Amino acid sequence: MCSDGFKDIFNVDYSEKVIEMMKERTKDAFPSLKWATMDFRNMSELEGSSFDVVLDKGSLDALWSDGGSQWNPSESVLSDINASLNEALRLLKSGGKFISITFGQPHFRLPHMKRPNCWDLISNENLGLYYIYTFQKC
Repeated sequence: MCSDGFKDIFNVDYSEKVIEMMKERTKDAFPSLKWATMDFRNMSELEGSSFDVVLDKGSLDALWSDGGSQWNPSESVLSDINASLNEALRLLKSGGKFISITFGQPHFRLPHMKRPNCWDLISNENLGLYYIYTFQKC
């Protein structure tokens, strides 16, 4: 993304080891990248309505992969998914976009991702092995 001109990028992972590795790997080529160890279910350290885009690449998939049924997810999975999506919604500016890159098929994911009167699904793309869902905050 930096190579394509996006300079103000804030990256989050719950693994301090991953964050340190990525800081080291990108420090010379992309010094403007910001990195932080945080749990994306609760990022209260970050100010609300402060991001134009929140991008999820596989984080929700990690929450979904508890070994349970995709047809009937556990209450724990649903609680984590809801906390994550509500946090993304809190962080987005009005008109901001939430983009999720996932292996999850629409019939499994979309019923749990919708937030009526909060954001609208504006794109649902099937790219073969994975899907990209884009929501826009109302």
